[in-house]
Amino acid sequence: MFDLDYHNRPTLIGQCDACSRPCKLFALPGRYARHCLECSADIATLFVLATEIDANRRSNLNVDDLEREWAEVDQRLITRHDANRHRDKGGRDKR
Repeated sequence: MFDLDYHNRPTLIGQCDACSRPCKLFALPGRYARHCLECSADIATLFVLATEIDANRRSNLNVDDLEREWAEVDQRLITRHDANRHRDKGGRDKR
């Protein structure tokens, strides 16, 4: 049986699989990657947006607003990753 509590509990401090910053880590249900709270929220939002975009396309509805929102969330993830890629595991700048 799937243990939702296990996946929603923060683990010890570790490195986010998306942005690489040291933080408390969370996992989305059904996924093994662990992310910081901000990345987890953005990734969950992208899952929902993908579902809505697909449903609207199948119904021949306009998806422009949903695609704009997708781009904004995606850009947040990329920006967060780029801001942290020069940091070591202890959060110090490597440059």
